[in-house]
Amino acid sequence: MKSGRDLPAGTVAPPPPAPQANVVGSKRTLWALSLLALIAIVVAAGFNGRRYVQAVGEVRRALELDRGLDDLLGTLQAAETGLRGYLLTGDRSFLEPEAKATLELPKKLDDLGALVGDDPDQRSHLNTLRDLVLERETVARETIAMAEAGNRTGAVEQVRGGRDRATLAAIEGEIATMNALEDARLLTRAEAAEREGSRLFLWLALGAVVSLGTVTIGLLSVHRDTERLREASLRLRESEERFRLLAENASDLVSIHEADDRTLYASPSTLPLLGYQPAELLALEPSALIHPEDRDSIIAYRKAVFEKGRATEPLVHRLRTKDGEDRWFETMIDPVLHADGTVARYATVSRDVTERRLAEQQLAAQARELRELSLHDPLTGLHNRRGLAEIADKQLAFAARSGLGAAIVFVDLNGMKAINDQHGHEEGDRALIDVAKLLTDNCRGSDVVARLGGDEFVVFALEVTPESIAHFVDRLGEAVRAFNAAGARPYELSVSVGTALSPPNHEVKLGDLLSEADAKMYEEKRRRKLART
Repeated sequence: MKSGRDLPAGTVAPPPPAPQANVVGSKRTLWALSLLALIAIVVAAGFNGRRYVQAVGEVRRALELDRGLDDLLGTLQAAETGLRGYLLTGDRSFLEPEAKATLELPKKLDDLGALVGDDPDQRSHLNTLRDLVLERETVARETIAMAEAGNRTGAVEQVRGGRDRATLAAIEGEIATMNALEDARLLTRAEAAEREGSRLFLWLALGAVVSLGTVTIGLLSVHRDTERLREASLRLRESEERFRLLAENASDLVSIHEADDRTLYASPSTLPLLGYQPAELLALEPSALIHPEDRDSIIAYRKAVFEKGRATEPLVHRLRTKDGEDRWFETMIDPVLHADGTVARYATVSRDVTERRLAEQQLAAQARELRELSLHDPLTGLHNRRGLAEIADKQLAFAARSGLGAAIVFVDLNGMKAINDQHGHEEGDRALIDVAKLLTDNCRGSDVVARLGGDEFVVFALEVTPESIAHFVDRLGEAVRAFNAAGARPYELSVSVGTALSPPNHEVKLGDLLSEADAKMYEEKRRRKLART
């Protein structure tokens, strides 16, 4: 095995001196440029770090804004559902969500205003949203007053197709617009952060190339000007000492290789970075340290650099330490060419980026986790309203194209308020979790089960028929009766169910299916009350 025995470990010959005046002038220029490069690197790193922190903050703010908008919409839709329940049944307990919305909406809007900040586009949409919410509250009061005056039929028609429905649709549109605008800007900010990271590394690479270029030129000069070096041996030893101090105090892994990959020089930083003494590294084949999965990419990268004569971007790969740990490095190769264009030797500078890579992976995992949290109900683990919409909208379009039937099953837990009042809110949460489990246990794996908020659940299914939906409703009823018979809770569960079907080859909106199933569910709830009386 070949190794660099012609140079001691931890040292390499410095460049030969030119005539004294030229050498001094060249060195002063070189160090001045190196100092300027280092200053530029520090400044660029500071700016890049600040921009990166800002980008992370913008990601978190955007997710909080998405959650705030979904929460606002959920409050309004809960109030709307309660209003419909009141109009259909006359039971004023259904107006509790309306009263709750009246109290909470101003604060929710103020919180959204803080998240929007000075963004003119989002501020404009928020102002429109605020006006629509006020208008919806006004219409709701008018509708309640109409019902209390005895004109319940007119009030119901106003909710289903009049100003109330149009206002709620406009609110949903504004929220969707704000979500879409924020998602688009979030992508732009992520791309900007990535560009800043690339620019930072480019500065670092340029600084390394400048230093290594000086070293490589010096090595070639040693071979070419041996006779002149004899006349300036004292200056040569001083230059060699300066070079040794520079290389041995560098925190990056610096190495110099012949064109056939034989290692000529390894900096002392190999000990803290890889656990090898420089002399040990000289005795090893360079490929012995490379992770097996990265060897092909390193060979291809080195070949591309040799063909171009320079490196334009770093290679990220893994090196194995002496104790067997794999660590991540960013490596730049700087080839030195003969006059005919062939590679004489090349230098590498490798920076340990393991901590940065782990931080990036952790940040990506946190972003994915936040995204998942924004699509699921934290109590039951089911999809929330937004998660249902994201899946169902796509599947409805697919169903229309493929000639498949689709259905919505709207399920409401009866007596939720009584459970909370008599047994406490913790028991109420258990009741919601029980209903969620009953639904998932009786659904297919391809069905989407969601909690819209409060005591309302929805099942979305494809490839269904009226008979299969009726069978599911019967099966759910049997499961509820079996649960109650087991006596696991100090109360009995009761649910009201409404269904809506989209026939094959017919495109329908999710909101229309939800409204139809919701109305049927409240009709069933009304029949239950009449039957009890």
